[in-house]
Amino acid sequence: MDIREEFLKGFESISYQNIDIANVYRHLFSCMEHDSLKQELVYMQKRIEETPEEWFHDFHKSMRQTDFFDGLFLHYNVDEQTYEELEEIKELKKALPLHEEGFATGIVDSKKVKELGLDKEYARYMSLKRKKSVTKTRSISGHIDMVLWNMIHLDKEDFLKKYIENFYKQLLIEKL
Repeated sequence: MDIREEFLKGFESISYQNIDIANVYRHLFSCMEHDSLKQELVYMQKRIEETPEEWFHDFHKSMRQTDFFDGLFLHYNVDEQTYEELEEIKELKKALPLHEEGFATGIVDSKKVKELGLDKEYARYMSLKRKKSVTKTRSISGHIDMVLWNMIHLDKEDFLKKYIENFYKQLLIEKL
C-alpha cells in the first residue's frame, strides 16, 4: 500500500467512529489525482520535519494562493433546443410521413418526404433534431480548494492537522 492509499484508508477507519469531519476530508482528498496527492503528502512530510510549528499554517494559507486541487472538472449537458423549437419538432413530425412498420417505425420516411414535396419541412425538422444537447466542461478545482480551505477554517479542533501529524508519526514508527 502506498502513502496515498494509507492516508485515505486512515480517514476511512476514523469515519467509522462517527467523526463526520473525517469523512468530508477523506472525500475531498480522494478527489485528487493519485500522483498529485502522493507528491503533496511527501512535500507535507518534508515541511513537518523542517518547520513543525508552522507547516500547517503554511499549508492552509497556500491553498488560497495555489491550485491545491488541479484538473477537477464538471461536465454537464446543455439543451440547445428552446421550448418553442421542441414544440416545432412535434408539429413537424406530425406533418411529415413516418415509416409504419419494422425497425424504422416512427422514423420520418425520407423517400415519401420527397414524393410529397415536403423537403423544406424535413430540412427544418432535421436541423432542429441535430441541436439536441452539448456537453460543456468547467473547472471546479478552485471551488474544491475553497471547500477544503473553509473546512480547515471551521475545524476548531484542528482535526486535519492532528490527523496528518499522527499519520506521519505512525509511518516513522512502522519504519523503525
